[in-house]
Amino acid sequence: MERARTRQHPVGRYVAAFACVEARLIVEFDGGQHYEPDVMTADAQRSAALRANGFHVMRFSNREALAERDDVLTAILDWLHLHHPHPSPLPPAGEGAKPNPLRSVAEGVHSSKD
Repeated sequence: MERARTRQHPVGRYVAAFACVEARLIVEFDGGQHYEPDVMTADAQRSAALRANGFHVMRFSNREALAERDDVLTAILDWLHLHHPHPSPLPPAGEGAKPNPLRSVAEGVHSSKD
């Protein structure tokens, strides 16, 4: 799934670290200072303001981003699939497939109409 994403995207009075504007998704990565009470309060206000501007906010710690990168990426991709599925997904394997008449001739396979 290819989505346009930007870094340092302005939203109201804030600047989102990473944003997918099309999906209305903001991803924030927080360092250790974000676990201090006053910073947690500021982060909650920031997230509320971003949500008020129509964005969903996903927050991960820097540790998660570095040590659990696959889990973080999976969480983001799962959210995108759930809330913004691809507009024209491929059909399940085999569905809609039509036999190739040239292949049948090349392989010496004849239809029942012969």
